Amino acid sequence: MAQLSVRVNNRDYQVACADGEEEHVRRLAADVNRRVTALVEQIGQVGEARLLLMTTLLLADEVLELRQRPTAAEPASASVATLESLVERLEGVARHLETA
Repeated sequence: MAQLSVRVNNRDYQVACADGEEEHVRRLAADVNRRVTALVEQIGQVGEARLLLMTTLLLADEVLELRQRPTAAEPASASVATLESLVERLEGVARHLETA
């Protein structure tokens, strides 16, 4: 288990991660720091806990949005289902017109 120090909002935090994951964790911490810094610029220093909570909520919102987006395969399958439904409706209309 690797130990490393990351800096967020001008404060150092000691974190552990799997061996070999240090650079990845550093990049994640840099992203969190960038987001916290942006919040500080908008609302000021409102306390470490509040800033980290607000940053976490913003990240969670992004994750939720990404999870709710259709994948590349979903639009095609949705389009196929929509087209099949339209074909069935058109065939029904055609049958109705033929008997009228």
